[in-house]
Amino acid sequence: MAYCHSGTEPDKDEIRTLPQEARDLIFQWDSLLIQNDLLYSKYCHPDGATRYLQLVLPGKLRRQYVERLHADLGHFGESKTCEALQRRVYFLRWRHYAKLIVNTCTVCNQSQRG
Repeated sequence: MAYCHSGTEPDKDEIRTLPQEARDLIFQWDSLLIQNDLLYSKYCHPDGATRYLQLVLPGKLRRQYVERLHADLGHFGESKTCEALQRRVYFLRWRHYAKLIVNTCTVCNQSQRG
């Protein structure tokens, strides 16, 4: 976020010192922006039109956020959860993470047995 606040992309030597997740975000520099002190990624269609902003979700909030979103959607499964996540947040490997949350969901697993 400090780099985005300053508007200056880090140089290659600085990038090497960053944690892996920060490096991966820096490689998406042109899609990052800050609004109200929150970091967002612009999701763009191939034609270049921005469809929506995705909040870059910190690691410590991911599990709780994805579980809550999945429950709020009514436990509709992986596809619906992924669609909703993509419209709202961004973090690396988010699709894999959503699949894991849905596949280990107690409510969904109980309803499949019954």
